[in-house]
Amino acid sequence: MGRVGKFFSFGAPQFYNGLEYNWPDEKLDYNGLFMERRDELGDILIEKLKQYIEEFDVFISGSSYPYLQKGMKGLALYLGDGGRWIEIWKMAGAGFLGCHNLDSYKERAAGFNIGSDLLERLDPTVLAPRVSISEGGYLMRFPLPQGLDIITNPLLTEELVRRVYSLVDFNEELRLTNGNGVQRIENSNGVVVIQKGMCEGRDFKKWDVPKASWAISRLISLCGEAV
Repeated sequence: MGRVGKFFSFGAPQFYNGLEYNWPDEKLDYNGLFMERRDELGDILIEKLKQYIEEFDVFISGSSYPYLQKGMKGLALYLGDGGRWIEIWKMAGAGFLGCHNLDSYKERAAGFNIGSDLLERLDPTVLAPRVSISEGGYLMRFPLPQGLDIITNPLLTEELVRRVYSLVDFNEELRLTNGNGVQRIENSNGVVVIQKGMCEGRDFKKWDVPKASWAISRLISLCGEAV
């Protein structure tokens, strides 16, 4: 069985308000599985972090970074001076990923992917959201819950998107098109394309990238009534 998108009733992952990553709606004890494999996963995730530091050109101060700390409650992955780290442990609700003093969108993009790496390691059925560098720009890919090609909820309207965009100071002059199995939201900040079970954010720059991750996470929440 291949990997598929899942629904996150506590909120889809995003990296605008720090790092917000919840476990999906599955009957698995994710926190228990994580603690059972903490040491093994820590060694894997620190190597993944090194890859993302290079991919996103994250600033690292000092040759000792990044490094991993394993604790009784989870893991901390340190990126540099000034108390900059990614933390993985059981948080309120279904949360498991957080950060401290990650003031760069590049650092947060790296941390976001660490959350996805962890989730996919624990659950071989999940296709997790990702951010990557593609053709010189950022590409965000958020899988829709299994069985959905597009967002079928009729609440997805231009007015709703404007309200969501206004909360991250995006340009509210936008166009939403819906036809032939493709939904497209376009404004001066970037483009969101929803088709074939995937929601992609393209052409967003700098801090608009994490802002777009938040907006996309809110739009994906509309899938909840369809799963």
